Amino acid sequence: MNKLYKEVGLLVIGCLLFSLYVSVFLVPNKIGTGGITGISLGLNHVFNLPIGLTTLLLNIPLFIFGYNLLGKAFAFKSGAVVISSSFLIDFINSSFNFKPIGDTLTATIFAGVISGVGMALLFMSGASTGGLDISGKIIKNRLPNLQLPKILLAQDVMIYIYCFNSRYPFCYVCPNNELYKIENYGCSPRRNSFFKTVHYNLRESQRYYRCYN
Repeated sequence: MNKLYKEVGLLVIGCLLFSLYVSVFLVPNKIGTGGITGISLGLNHVFNLPIGLTTLLLNIPLFIFGYNLLGKAFAFKSGAVVISSSFLIDFINSSFNFKPIGDTLTATIFAGVISGVGMALLFMSGASTGGLDISGKIIKNRLPNLQLPKILLAQDVMIYIYCFNSRYPFCYVCPNNELYKIENYGCSPRRNSFFKTVHYNLRESQRYYRCYN
């Protein structure tokens, strides 16, 4: 019972932090990112589509086709995170008008810390934010000779190119963010994954700020 309460607590806090990371830091400060969230941010910038709803709709086919690869428990938890965070993101964006921090470096540092904490908590509870992690596993299942980290890297690179072409600025996430997660965590939480994830996101936030400014 204590384990259940712990997992639920980690899921709730992680989901809330992920939603705040998107709504409070990425959107007002026009900071792009990879994965389904990056696609949703780009579509919101170009077509003014709701970020949360777009994220949810884009995740549905991925969960349908990738369910058998994820496992029942992981798929259920990740699905709950995607649904909850999608509604939270749109609710926060429609209810509050957050202003840009003003300094891109400060915004990226906060985004890196908040997202690092949120994702680490979700990993520790045995869940994820869905997205292109699932499509990467689907491609890997169809093309077993390809390495999963390289598949995820290629997916994110295409998103960054899309963001650049749509003039949606990005300086937060680097392509090997997903590669780092897979190589170090997979889907199994580790005792020190919390601090590793926070430190990594913070370091990459600072590095990519220097690259694009």
